[in-house]
Amino acid sequence: SSEITKAFVDAVEKARPLNAYVLETPDKALAMAKASDEKIAKGAAGPLEGLPLGIKDLYATEGTRTTACSKILGNFVPTYESTVTQNLWNAGAVLLGKTNLDEFAMGSSTENSATQTTLTPWDLTRVPGGSSGGSAAALAAATRVATDFRNWNMINCLPVAAVFCARIEPLGRTVAAPDPSLARRFTARSRLTAGRATGPSGAARGTGRRSIRSVS
Repeated sequence: SSEITKAFVDAVEKARPLNAYVLETPDKALAMAKASDEKIAKGAAGPLEGLPLGIKDLYATEGTRTTACSKILGNFVPTYESTVTQNLWNAGAVLLGKTNLDEFAMGSSTENSATQTTLTPWDLTRVPGGSSGGSAAALAAATRVATDFRNWNMINCLPVAAVFCARIEPLGRTVAAPDPSLARRFTARSRLTAGRATGPSGAARGTGRRSIRSVS
């Protein structure tokens, strides 16, 4: 697990321009991977032992910042673990970091994150869908082994992101390339605005974020 996890930690770092992760936890990941290797050596491996995962920042992770990509939560660090992630850790999974999403999962493009706008690795002028856009972009860029399908039908958050990034579909079928007709076209400007950035509608969308406008 340590070798695999190190490879994914490096992949996450290289994929930073996608803004898929809002928090990377490389030290924690390697420590968890080492513990998994010890369990494997003892023959006590869980069903997901040593599997590196990126966790949507909607799920509380004890001792690791969780904000649901909202300024309301700021630098909130939970003192408790969500049921979803606790079950993953009990099964032996490894935490690579927290992935971006529309604020409180309310959106379908991951532009509504108060942290950053995620881009699809297939085309940096397009968004990855949402609300699980960070997770979808990370998976499409091979910076995590798996994604969590538990809430895939909630406001279409995973199906939309899966189709936009076109590496997976809700039923688990893999596809080779994205369908451009399903994704809205965006022009991503490389500079960060000095003041308030503007979103697809031209409305102000926060300070210091990448300026992205939609084109018909």
